[in-house]
Amino acid sequence: MVRGKEATSARAWPASTLWACAPTMRDGVLPVANAAGLPSDPHIGPRVLQQDIQQVLEWSTGSTTT
Repeated sequence: MVRGKEATSARAWPASTLWACAPTMRDGVLPVANAAGLPSDPHIGPRVLQQDIQQVLEWSTGSTTT
């Protein structure tokens, strides 16, 4: 669990606090203008709409597919 990601603020929680692992904005389709805007360190599974070529890209096992 990493706190303070995707424009959120990290904060402390008591040890007994319940949490859920749920989809976030990064799990959806991220619009980028061109190849320069692609994530430099994508995890497996993100989808990106490259707007200049109007293609959705998805990373799987270290490669990019369209």
